Amino acid sequence: MTVLAFALLSSGPPLRLAAQRGAPSLIRMGTWLPEDMTAKGLPLPSEVESKLSDDTSRELTEKMWAALRGCYDTEAEAISAAERSMSTVLPYLNRPSNIVGSYRVLCDKLGADGARSVINKNPNVLSCNPIELARESDESIISAADLVDRVENLPIPPAVRNNLDKIAFLLFAVPVYLRIQACAGQTCG
Repeated sequence: MTVLAFALLSSGPPLRLAAQRGAPSLIRMGTWLPEDMTAKGLPLPSEVESKLSDDTSRELTEKMWAALRGCYDTEAEAISAAERSMSTVLPYLNRPSNIVGSYRVLCDKLGADGARSVINKNPNVLSCNPIELARESDESIISAADLVDRVENLPIPPAVRNNLDKIAFLLFAVPVYLRIQACAGQTCG
């Protein structure tokens, strides 16, 4: 699974990162590094605060919000991005260094305007591992953002759009189940 697929799905397997001491290590998204813990926070806007569960750390989410806010020109744009993709600011799914690092990679690859275009279309790209994101082609980053933007703007109810992964699973699982039932323990050709 590529890092862009991760950004599209907002979930997935752990990503490989180069460890500071040389050997690769397995780090799960949401594992905070020492520099993440020392990041400065910003008070949460009410629009973001209202979407958090009671057991979500406000202190850590404020650090996430500060990192996200730094990527957008206005607070309204950052709020819109958070509302579109709350997983980007949830401290158990992401970390500040992913947001800041991914934005820096996007700016290096696409320029400031290109980076803003991508994060406006697909805020989840800020949940990527910056090391892995840097390996992606400019074209794949842009096309993934365009795809996310098109899918999110389809004229379908949000409840359906937010559950497309489950719908796709059922569409593929039902024929497999029916075929298994039809074979009923026999060898099917």
